[in-house]
Amino acid sequence: MPFLRVSPAITDLRMVAYLGVPLTSRERLPIGSLCVAGGEPAPPRA
Repeated sequence: MPFLRVSPAITDLRMVAYLGVPLTSRERLPIGSLCVAGGEPAPPRA
């Protein structure tokens, strides 16, 4: 999402990785999200 690249929430924290996953109930109703942010790039895979 290009708009996130200029968001102060992203640039001020110097995030280089972000993952967001929706959380749903057993009835498949949305109840929130789980987000993880990282400041260091992942090492290259072999």
